[in-house]
Amino acid sequence: MNVTALLAHPDDEIFCAGTLARFVAEGHQVTLWTLFVDDERAVAWEKSCEALGVAYKTQFLSVREEDGFTSARWYVRTLEPALPATDLLITHRVNDPNTSHRT
Repeated sequence: MNVTALLAHPDDEIFCAGTLARFVAEGHQVTLWTLFVDDERAVAWEKSCEALGVAYKTQFLSVREEDGFTSARWYVRTLEPALPATDLLITHRVNDPNTSHRT
């Protein structure tokens, strides 16, 4: 099974780390994506992916300033090609109190 976790920030994987580690242990392909990684958090992001055993990871190093944080069109065009191969998508809940997670 192909599992994709699509998260806003590099430390957001903590809410599903156990689930991701279990899928890895069961032999599933797990892809962990984050939309924002700055230089400060990049090392922690890489270590987290290694600790979870995530073989495939993608990171966006910056946001297109002209689109602003709430624009979804660029994200959809960027992420859409990977999603058809996904059997299970894990992401933030709709009513998440963090407004950047809702977007």
